[in-house]
Amino acid sequence: MSRILAFSFVLLLAANALGQKVSASLDRAATSVGESVTLSITCTNFTPSSQPMLPSIRGLRFSTAGTSRKFQLGNGGRTSTYTFNVLVTPLKAGNYSISPIQVRHETRLLKPKPLKLLVLPAGEKPKPGNSQSQNAYVRLLPTKTTAYVGEVI
Repeated sequence: MSRILAFSFVLLLAANALGQKVSASLDRAATSVGESVTLSITCTNFTPSSQPMLPSIRGLRFSTAGTSRKFQLGNGGRTSTYTFNVLVTPLKAGNYSISPIQVRHETRLLKPKPLKLLVLPAGEKPKPGNSQSQNAYVRLLPTKTTAYVGEVI
């Protein structure tokens, strides 16, 4: 019995060690000079050793906007996420590549994929496109108008 428990524990540790990753995203891909966008750096299944190391990019200013943490149990496993939020304020127009972003975990440096940001001159608004971040509203109309307690509709 103790061998089974020990083996299960080793498998659990191995599964958690392999699931560590870093991702980064912007709340929108285009903005204008002076309008900040939020850069979210998400660490999955580990807590970083320090703040993320951000690149120094001429024309962009980075400022910390806080952190959040989420822990989720279910579906035979657990997932934890630690998210750094950073405000990116453009100082001049242009196309920018936000890279390299580096996050330290113990002795390793993890890097998410580079991000692209289009900055338009002040006062110009980005053209609305087929962005996945746009909201969609749905109205459901049931065919049955009465229900009883415990009844599945």
